[in-house]
Amino acid sequence: MKGQDQKVKSNLDKLDEKVNSNLDKLKTEVNSNLNELNSKLNKLDQKVQHTLTTRLSRLEESMAYLVQCQQARQRREKEEEEEARRQAVIGANCRQQYGSLNLAVEKEDVEAVQWYLNNGGNVGAVDDYYKMNSLHWAALCTKNTDVLTLLLNHSTCNNNVINAKSSGGYTPLKYATNCNSSIKNALVELLKQHGAQ
Repeated sequence: MKGQDQKVKSNLDKLDEKVNSNLDKLKTEVNSNLNELNSKLNKLDQKVQHTLTTRLSRLEESMAYLVQCQQARQRREKEEEEEARRQAVIGANCRQQYGSLNLAVEKEDVEAVQWYLNNGGNVGAVDDYYKMNSLHWAALCTKNTDVLTLLLNHSTCNNNVINAKSSGGYTPLKYATNCNSSIKNALVELLKQHGAQ
């Protein structure tokens, strides 16, 4: 029995060696396959990362372009709106009716007067009936010098405008002289400083 036990033990040892050898081969093969798989995954990961980075970059460029387009459209719309307002002011003055500028002068709305002057308003434009320009209305109606100062300092105000006569034959200086305002003397002085006669 001892001989058989040794034989069995020898066979078991050989079998053990084969199993260990096969396990080592299998481990080596699995490790090799894992390394190859990791390498392929890394390459795939790099490709995916490159693709994602490229697409993200293109998307950012597209978004920036869309923002630029939207800003350009908004600027264009704002410019068109401002041009429409300016044309409305010019149209009111060109029709030589009472006009928005003259109404703002009569109401002593300094901000509105400034806006009309900045957007094409003409100090010398006269209304159809009285033939009065903005200086006539300011000299006749105003209770402060701010409006008159704005008008006198505007580029459309010249000596002809300052000394223009209304349909009644009055100049802005004559209206200021006859006005019933507490600042009559200041109005007269302002007009004279700018060449009113």
